Amino acid sequence: FDVGGNIGLFSVYASLVAKPSRIFVFEPNPHLHPILDANLAAYAPSATRFGYGLAEREREARFTFFPGFSLLSGLYADAATEKSVVQSFLRNQARAGVEGAAALAEDAERLLAERFTGEEIPVRLRALSDLIAESGVERIHYLKVNVEKAELDVLRGLRAEDWRRVDQAVVEIDLAEHRDPIVAMFEEHDFDVYVEQDPLLARTELGYVYAVRRGSGRTLDVGAAPSGTVPTLRHPFLSPEELREHVASRLPAGMQPTAWVLLETLPVTANGKLDRRRLPAPAAETSARVEPQGVLETRIAAIWSEVLGREAVGAHDNFFDLGGHSLLLARVHARLRSELDTDISVVELFRYPTVSTLARRLAQPADVSTPSSETDPAGADRGRDRRDAARARASRRARTGRREGSE
Repeated sequence: FDVGGNIGLFSVYASLVAKPSRIFVFEPNPHLHPILDANLAAYAPSATRFGYGLAEREREARFTFFPGFSLLSGLYADAATEKSVVQSFLRNQARAGVEGAAALAEDAERLLAERFTGEEIPVRLRALSDLIAESGVERIHYLKVNVEKAELDVLRGLRAEDWRRVDQAVVEIDLAEHRDPIVAMFEEHDFDVYVEQDPLLARTELGYVYAVRRGSGRTLDVGAAPSGTVPTLRHPFLSPEELREHVASRLPAGMQPTAWVLLETLPVTANGKLDRRRLPAPAAETSARVEPQGVLETRIAAIWSEVLGREAVGAHDNFFDLGGHSLLLARVHARLRSELDTDISVVELFRYPTVSTLARRLAQPADVSTPSSETDPAGADRGRDRRDAARARASRRARTGRREGSE
């Protein structure tokens, strides 16, 4: 059970570790549901999302949402307290030598000034035991609770007879207010308990309770290193080709990025803004270039080379990966029409971004009645006649529109 799902990263990880698994995700914040649903659909298909939170009983409540820092949103969220937690975290990162953390810590007050402007939204809460009864869950192998100071409410919604269904749990807690009652609750129901605070959360009230039910066959190995290989998504889990195809299916050609560069992290300035000067320049593919084949590929490659300012262009090089963009593509379009006498549209050029694919397209007639200029010169003349006629019609419509608008 993932209580406090946020955008679903824990559930994605659990799906990788415990595949196949049945995962219940609880997230009451409707602003996060689209992202959460997308992550679950892509990486945790066995997960079921519930659009409400958990508490000691069913009720309505007010939920404070921080659009600038959704992770710390919650029923009991306080802007000043949450901001202090982030500042302490950054200072601890700086002490640990994390690159860039010192500069961020120094400027944290200004950077966080607007991130904790809260928005109150009504949410529904239910008792965990009610959900267990409805879904017929017999066993909860892992209960994760991270709900920003509402953890005690969640656990109070678990009736005595349902505690035996839980094998193990990890709960983020407020060490000052909730440590003792939560530890006592687990121990009362026959759990071994260990409390820990991450070093990066030092000087905050945040910590974690780890609990394993006695007789479940599991033990608390305090301080033990993780065993086995931690599964990860394939790297890179999204390729430039996949991203390009996805964007092309949703955006018009003129709005699509012209280059794709994968980065582990984005470089930032001391003020936390994107440092564009440190961004690497888009580079062409490093694989061996395949020389253009045939007259048509060679002529297309020559046009690209001149327009892009490159010495050589390969048959499988992508126009946009070489630094091309919509304005340069318009120049290519004009050159193709004048030098190859082709009817291809600019939109089609986006669909055929390599020399080889474009050559194959140009080698084919646009339709049965319009042979290509390479196979039928007369057909090319007919194509020019149709273009001239179309321009004349467009010109007449434009003149008519101007006359009507002036009347």
